[in-house]
Amino acid sequence: MLVLRLQQTALQILLTMLMLPSLKNTTKISNLKESVDIDGKGSDVDLTHWDVSHVTDARKAFFNAAAFNQDIGGWDVSQVTNMSSMFYLGIKFNQNIGDWDVSKVTNMAYMLHTTTIFNQNIGSWDVSKVTDMSYMLFNANAFNQNIGNWDVSKVTTMVWMFWNAKVFNQDIGNWDVSSLTNAIHMFKDTSMTLNNMDSTLRGWAKLDTTAGESAIQNNVGWSIANYTDATARQYLIDTYHWTISAAVLMAARRYRATITLIHLTQLPKKPHYTV
Repeated sequence: MLVLRLQQTALQILLTMLMLPSLKNTTKISNLKESVDIDGKGSDVDLTHWDVSHVTDARKAFFNAAAFNQDIGGWDVSQVTNMSSMFYLGIKFNQNIGDWDVSKVTNMAYMLHTTTIFNQNIGSWDVSKVTDMSYMLFNANAFNQNIGNWDVSKVTTMVWMFWNAKVFNQDIGNWDVSSLTNAIHMFKDTSMTLNNMDSTLRGWAKLDTTAGESAIQNNVGWSIANYTDATARQYLIDTYHWTISAAVLMAARRYRATITLIHLTQLPKKPHYTV
């Protein structure tokens, strides 16, 4: 069943599509905002060939579409500026949308929130105009793609971005965080290794003006995973007054464990008595 909640101007177009589900070349659609709400049974309407080249707003297009998993990788989304919550709770969605032209998108907040099996290569996306990536891959349990080359220089918020993205483990130290003001709970419950977390720490602590980075913002809140590079962390704290929390300095833990082991091995042995 397909529930349609479009503006009146687009309603008649979609009703026509419902009567002709096999139609290949559809009339252009101008708005997808909160339009395609597919229930748990999925949809019999083929969306693959919809012409969305005039769409500018795709927010909540597949909001809570739990059964949706159609191939829409060929959609022309080059005019879209808002993709917030587009696939929110799309627990069955795992289609290749890596070739989408998202160069005009400014908002990707909640876009892939709880897409629990989604793991497609979106590393080549042009996200250079995006300002909001909060909750973008929250609870995306299967996602672990290389997105280290994204241009996030305009992103101001990454709060909860990878929370509970359980297998995510990538070095994103090359990201230009010139505009970032808040990244709390960003890496909570991910699988970030010490190497990747340290590389990210070092990369973010270095202002690389030769690469076009313009600034490191002051007073940023950032929650990271386990790390060993205390120097880079402290540099951000001391120089830019960042608040970096919810992480464990693994080197210190190993040091304490080593001291404990040495201490135990140096304890005097119990005296041996003979009767």
